[in-house]
Amino acid sequence: MTSTDDQRRVLAALVEAYPGFIVVGGGTGTNPVRGKFGALLGGPQSGAAAKDYIRHIQEISDALRREFPDRFPATKRTLAEDVAWMRAQLGAGEGTGDSLENPIGIAHCTKTTQP
Repeated sequence: MTSTDDQRRVLAALVEAYPGFIVVGGGTGTNPVRGKFGALLGGPQSGAAAKDYIRHIQEISDALRREFPDRFPATKRTLAEDVAWMRAQLGAGEGTGDSLENPIGIAHCTKTTQP
């Protein structure tokens, strides 16, 4: 399924973000990314934690698109929809795409906003 360490890392990060969801499926009511995001919003320093989580999921999305350009279209769509949903929930359409500290350890996984 994978041929490089970067591909293995992105798939591991994806499975960590969506445990069980990938295998058994489910709707937005059972989506672990959205569930974790909701829990972060209810916690201390919720805004910062939620923005960090959005960045992390966006990084996974970017890495999946880069490492598997012709594979996993439904997964890419789910990631994009989840990022858009989280941004809408936070009201943070701007300011969530700045540089990341590469939490999943994949080279070249930063997303920058264009002026």
